[in-house]
Amino acid sequence: MRPSPRLVWLLLVLWCAAILFAWFDWSQSVFWVGAAIFALLLTGDAMALMLRARPLAQRQLPKMVPVNRRFEGTIQLKHVGSGVSKGELLEQCPDAINCELQARLLELNSNPIDIALEYNAYQRGTIQWQWVQWTDFSKLNMWRRRSLLPCPSTLAVYPDYASSRRQLNISLSRSLRELGIIQRQRVGDSQEFHQLRAYQRGDSLRQVDWKATSRRRELVTRQYAEESNQSLVLMLDCGRRMRLRHGERELLDEAMDATLMAAEVALRQGDKVSVQCFAADPFYWSGVARTAQSISTMLAKLHDIHSRPEASDYVAAARALRQSLKQRSTVILVTHSRNENMEELNMAARLLGDKHNVVVADISDVELCRMLSEAPTDFDKALTYLGALDYRAKRQAAQQSLRKLGTDVVDVGPDQLVGALVQAYHSHRSMAA
Repeated sequence: MRPSPRLVWLLLVLWCAAILFAWFDWSQSVFWVGAAIFALLLTGDAMALMLRARPLAQRQLPKMVPVNRRFEGTIQLKHVGSGVSKGELLEQCPDAINCELQARLLELNSNPIDIALEYNAYQRGTIQWQWVQWTDFSKLNMWRRRSLLPCPSTLAVYPDYASSRRQLNISLSRSLRELGIIQRQRVGDSQEFHQLRAYQRGDSLRQVDWKATSRRRELVTRQYAEESNQSLVLMLDCGRRMRLRHGERELLDEAMDATLMAAEVALRQGDKVSVQCFAADPFYWSGVARTAQSISTMLAKLHDIHSRPEASDYVAAARALRQSLKQRSTVILVTHSRNENMEELNMAARLLGDKHNVVVADISDVELCRMLSEAPTDFDKALTYLGALDYRAKRQAAQQSLRKLGTDVVDVGPDQLVGALVQAYHSHRSMAA
């Protein structure tokens, strides 16, 4: 409990009165009687505030919200006891939440009162609230009592997946076309017969239906539907390098958005999808998702996964995946590698490449691209530019060694990662059967 500004001013007036009474030699009894009355009022006001029951608080929030999107919540205060009490409410937000920090002056009575607040979650995960701050005013407004009212709440902050879907304008019937991906009909490879159509340039002679050609007196080919129920595995690097920021977001956030988008496209194509998250060791395996509705379950499991402070072990992740994955699959590894990691990345590609189609989606270094885009204007900047050129040349050489192993390498910036992953999945889809 602490004195209010009104009490401070009254004590200052009392002190000035004491000086005046002493200076002019006025009757001291009048001063002391007034001071005693003031002290009694002050004590009674403090005792009444100490005995007053604290209000009850309850916070109402959505069950889940997307990251970096504003949302509204409500705090309900219920007065305990009779009469009316005044006070100030101040929200106590966790570190990952931005909210209104201005105190609200309220008057509580027998009816509960709802206070609407606006929030913004800037980090994925499960966010926990514990308290809300309430400051009671005494009846005479002489004292303040500050309390932390228990108000536990839980909020699930998901990746802004809906925003990514709107940006790419993916729908049930036009998902790949809206991404700018051209679907080409592939031949053979145990695909199911779909229909007959006129011969087109580029069709294989094995597709030609000679009986139908003789009847129609023009070349007719068999068209096959692509085989579904294939397998896509997305390996998501959650090591310390994925903590690097691209604007206001970590690289892991960009990689997770791309992973979820590729997973949805694959599920809508009728394929099976699994996600492995790893750092020093593989620490999460999603299991096999088989329907488009499984993307909601995948979101619920992945939203609370964050980057870890240890270095990523590609070989350990590849060994664990090799042991558990029996069906031939398309494996897409999403990472942000450095030149010193390329030898380990080669070993992981060898472990997986003998059985699976492997794609390494390597997020390019934004800072490196920035340095190479600026023309050097002095000697120090020229040295920096040459160093960046040398680093890029070594990176390209290391990626070329991966390609010689039969591994497809996609080197794109964070902004292009979503389309690059879906394109890689689509181009390798026929190889996973």
